[in-house]
Amino acid sequence: MNFKNATASVIGSSHYKLYYNNQDSYSFYQDRTCILGVVADGCGSGSNSEVGAKLGVDFVVNFCKKNFSRNPFDKNLLENALIEY
Repeated sequence: MNFKNATASVIGSSHYKLYYNNQDSYSFYQDRTCILGVVADGCGSGSNSEVGAKLGVDFVVNFCKKNFSRNPFDKNLLENALIEY
């Protein structure tokens, strides 16, 4: 499979006016058999919310690569792992 991806994110006007960072995050993975894209919105307007969003998308991509590359996707397994993380 040959895919190309592009991303864009626009900081909300209320965050822009208050000089908050853009809190959106995304991560992609592609190999010969699959392509995976994960998108997260920052959690609230607290300090460093963008860090949590980035950690979340990276965790989900890595967990899916490890657990679902040869097995069917299991939403409950992913959900439980993300809650534990």
